[in-house]
Amino acid sequence: MIPVRLNEEWSRRLALLPETSMGSQHVDVILKKGRVIKDVVIFNAEKGHSPEPFDPADIADIRLSNR
Repeated sequence: MIPVRLNEEWSRRLALLPETSMGSQHVDVILKKGRVIKDVVIFNAEKGHSPEPFDPADIADIRLSNR
């Protein structure tokens, strides 16, 4: 897994969403070019890990995963 650290804007947005499990959210990250990275795990709406590398500056949207 690849380490991920979200910027302040995305951390604030995730903090408004419910947790998927204790202290974490399982999300799908949609990048500006349309690529979707599924099952990214974010802890405390800030840091986590991803199955694929991506630049947090390229995030267009983050949605809770349908697990």
